[in-house]
Amino acid sequence: MACLGGAKVLTIDYRLAPDSPFPAAVVDALAAYLYLLNPPIDSGIAPVDSKNIVIMGDSAGGGLTFATMLAIRDAGLPVPGGIVGLSPWLDLLHSMPSILTNAGSDYLPSDGFTQGGQSSIKKMSELAASIGSKDVLLHHPELPEIQYYASNVILECSYVSPLLEKNFEGTCPMLLIVGDGEMLRDEAIVFVKKNEGDLHLLLYDDMPHVFPMFDFLPTANHALVQAGEFIVKTTTEDKGGLIGKKSYFRVGVDCQQRPLEEDAVVGWEDRLGKLGGGREALVQLE
Repeated sequence: MACLGGAKVLTIDYRLAPDSPFPAAVVDALAAYLYLLNPPIDSGIAPVDSKNIVIMGDSAGGGLTFATMLAIRDAGLPVPGGIVGLSPWLDLLHSMPSILTNAGSDYLPSDGFTQGGQSSIKKMSELAASIGSKDVLLHHPELPEIQYYASNVILECSYVSPLLEKNFEGTCPMLLIVGDGEMLRDEAIVFVKKNEGDLHLLLYDDMPHVFPMFDFLPTANHALVQAGEFIVKTTTEDKGGLIGKKSYFRVGVDCQQRPLEEDAVVGWEDRLGKLGGGREALVQLE
């Protein structure tokens, strides 16, 4: 990315769950951002203009990238030039369909997103079947802790699940690169569909989670080139027509783009913000 984006790269060894759950990672990412804006006098590093910073991450680090953007904006700090998320994990409630429907086309374990694995999923589905309300399950006293990263009571926080943030006004251009075969696909699509602003989605046919790391694939190289071009455009005076526009495209195995269908995720409005997509979806796990 340093070569493709014409950039210098700062990587941070941020604290990880379960030893250091939320908000540790967000605090560390924010500290790194502040370090670039205002480095210590004796560091030998010159301050970096926020417009020349692009924050980038993949998977859980992708979700952290968007959470950090929200924390920067909400703290009244100057926002970065852009954000890039590779297969970002944006919804720790797992409310979108692809978390189940794409389990057979991704290498991520189907029960790998819960602390208790299949036993935890079974308990969730049993509780869903026993109660009448779709919205009470997340706060049910018998619900086991779902994520290592954050406790159940704060999974709805937009710093934990950026998909649930209602207002991205005052942020920066954002690029999401996602595989059509991955379990986190739908949350990226819905993220771009439901929000206004300089949001851009590239959905690659047949690709799994964080596919750009498989550098033997033409689509992987294509995705990284797109990310590099985005970095260049968002950190220069001529932003290449990105400002004020939103786009979402599919990219074929031949690396040709075509418009993303409008009904790519059906019924997301009724599932958003509900654990597992709501009672009906969870009962289907039984």
